[in-house]
Amino acid sequence: MNIIRQTRFLHGFHPVENNIDELLNTLFPIHAKSAPENNNAIKNIQIDISEGEDNVVVKANVPGINPEDIKITLEDTVLSITGHINKRDNIPSNTDLVTERQNGSFSRTFSVPPNTDPTKSEASLDNGVLTILLPKKDEAKPKQIQIKPS
Repeated sequence: MNIIRQTRFLHGFHPVENNIDELLNTLFPIHAKSAPENNNAIKNIQIDISEGEDNVVVKANVPGINPEDIKITLEDTVLSITGHINKRDNIPSNTDLVTERQNGSFSRTFSVPPNTDPTKSEASLDNGVLTILLPKKDEAKPKQIQIKPS
């Protein structure tokens, strides 16, 4: 199974894009999605997924999020990344003049190839980039066959 790249052909038409996302999420629960839990939820975290000879690599932009606020699960071939961003400072203020920092929960779910080995999976967080390494099972790796001279 190959990972299908999600294209954003409606980029810039957020109301239309949101309606199509909701329809696809209702019809096809495995559709790569962002599933907000409340009105303060983060709509999307940016994700890249690549497949190499030895592993599948998932990278997600999660700036300012602590590792303990992120949960990663791999069940069968479904990878889920969920978490919470709390950008509210505990500084007393009379009035917020500008509030652009996002606050809330996020959830992204993807199908990954079935030939990954969840027991050897690793995750790291460096400079706001979450990297998930899903090694392939040994039997899924390409084998080179040597030619014996006759």
